[in-house]
Amino acid sequence: TTKEEVGSPELITRGTKRAQPFTRSQSNAQDHILAERKRREKLTERFVALSALIPGLKKMDKASVLGDAIKHIKYLQESVKEYEEQK
Repeated sequence: TTKEEVGSPELITRGTKRAQPFTRSQSNAQDHILAERKRREKLTERFVALSALIPGLKKMDKASVLGDAIKHIKYLQESVKEYEEQK
């Protein structure tokens, strides 16, 4: 590798022995950004679906949704346990 190649903005080395074109790295970065955005959108959709299942939910932030979901599931488990004991 010559000094011109090392200083060139078109080439990067990211821990490999061979230089890769900068545009490929940009493409990988864009793919990662899009995949991360899709992952966040999916999480948001699932939180909305979960919040719709929790009766009496007052706050919509994710921590509250999870906390209230945990409380509700524990309540349902206890209800099932009591019902089973009455049989």
